[in-house]
Formats: sequence, C-alpha cells, structure tokens
Amino acid sequence: MKQAQFEQLHRSTWQAQQEAATKKQLPANFGQQHRQICQHLALARARYYSLALITELEQLVQQSHQRLYRQSSRWFALVRLVFIEFPRQLRSDWRYFMVSLIAFIAPGAIAWLLLDLEIVSIYQLIPAQMVSDIGAMYNPEVENIGRVRQSDTDIYMFGFYIWNNVGIALRSFAYGITGGVGALFIMFNNGLFIGSIFQHITVVGYHTTFWPFVIGHGSFELTAIVIAGAAGLRLGWALISPGQLPRLEALKLSAQKAMVLMYGVIFMLLVAAFIEAFWSSTASLGVWPRITVGAMLWALVIGWLTLGGRRAN
Repeated sequence: MKQAQFEQLHRSTWQAQQEAATKKQLPANFGQQHRQICQHLALARARYYSLALITELEQLVQQSHQRLYRQSSRWFALVRLVFIEFPRQLRSDWRYFMVSLIAFIAPGAIAWLLLDLEIVSIYQLIPAQMVSDIGAMYNPEVENIGRVRQSDTDIYMFGFYIWNNVGIALRSFAYGITGGVGALFIMFNNGLFIGSIFQHITVVGYHTTFWPFVIGHGSFELTAIVIAGAAGLRLGWALISPGQLPRLEALKLSAQKAMVLMYGVIFMLLVAAFIEAFWSSTASLGVWPRITVGAMLWALVIGWLTLGGRRAN
C-alpha cells in the first residue's frame, strides 16, 4: 500500500485519537484505538514511509499512551525510557550488539592468549608507564583499590569515572558516522587493552584485588561500552544501506533509535561510576562480599536487558 492510501485510510482515526487525548473524559474505545495506532506506526516503519509520517505517529502514540495511563511527568517518561524502551530497542538491534560485542571480546581474547603463550610481551601492547601505573592501582597494599586517587573524596572519583566512561561511549557512538569503522576501531582498541591488562594483572598476582574490584561495576560499564558501539554501528549501517529512504532521512530515523540506546548507556555508566567510586574501590569490604554482589549485578543487568519491557504496552 502506498503512503498516500495509508494516510487516507487511517487519518480520521489519528485525528479522533488526538482530539480525544485532550478531553477530560476518555471515550470507551480510546485504548483500542491506541493499540491500532501502535500497529500503524509499526507498519509505517516496516514499509519505510516518510520520516515526517513516522515522527507524527510516534508523537501521537506517546501522547496517547501518557493520557491512557495518566502519566505525563518527565520522570515517568525517563523511567519508561530506561527500563522499557531501552531494553526493547537493544533486543531489536541485537545484530549490531553482537557485532560490537565480537569486536570487543575477540581482540581481548587474542591478546590474553598471546601473552599467556609468551608470544608477545605486555610492553609491546601497552606503554610501560601505563602498565606500571595500572599495577600500582591494584597493589594489595593500597587502601583504595583502583585508579590512583587525585583527591581524598569518593565524590571526586565518581565524577572522574563518569567523565572518562561517558567520553568513550560518546566517541563510540559519534564515530559510527564513518560507516561504522570508527565504532569498530574503538571496540577493538578497548578490547585489546582490557584483555591485555586483565591477563597481566592476573599473572603478577594481583587477582585478589583486581577481580573483586572490576566485577561489581563491570556489569554496567563494559556492557554499556559495547552497547554504545552498537549504537554507532546502527548509524553507520544507515549510511551504507539506507533501504528505500534517502541516506539523510535514513540516518535521521536511525539516529532516533540509536539515541534510545545512548540514553540507556548514559544511565548504565552513571550506575557504574557510583558503584566503582563508593563500593568497588574499598578494600576493607573484603573479597567475597564484592564477588557476590558483583555476580548479582551481572545477573541483574542480563535480566533487565533480556526481559525489560516484554509485558509493557
């Protein structure tokens, strides 16, 4: 069906729903029409109708949903975005996520293997000064495990972790505009670095401080970085394969969906920074409590991303 026919067939329903949403008393068929318009939106996306029509229907669906459930506050919209729309969009973009994940894990695994077999040295992969600095971070003798403190306050480090990790995520997303090559490069580079450091720290005997430290915030931080790479790949693929849409319009539509992923990424990095600053870095908490909490956080993240939003309307 052509777009003009589609609009002519359903325009009266959209207008009626828009008018009904402004009334104090909702009509009896408001919920049914809301579900119909959600279907219209899905069809418009699948048939690659114009961005203007898709945007109009998205706004109508959002307005209708908020009115139907009597929830129009920004806080509700934010909670819905993070816990419902974000995991839904991630599952929809699972192919981008898997490519980003492989680009992240594969170089790390290869680096670990090469170092373990002593084919290469850690100093061939990571600058010597950086290796020394990282070793100092996880020395069992230090009071606060992790990055060497430049301030005595955990609040300072909370801000530092946010700045550092969000920067990586935003670059992964923005560099996707290069057809996805930039996003893949960042995933590769970070995976190589992390795999090399993980192996080196374990070999030198700092695993009792290192693994309890990273397991807690790693569930949010590492997963968020990979998702940011997936968002960048979504942008890149819109340029490479725009389908029936002009490239610029395909890019705009893809960017809207990618931004849903990035909002979730920012939330995850905020949580990761909080855990890293106030929980992971305190050696006095002991090894097994941090290992246990870390395992629970990984289960929480996996459950949220795989089950979030499945039953919500």
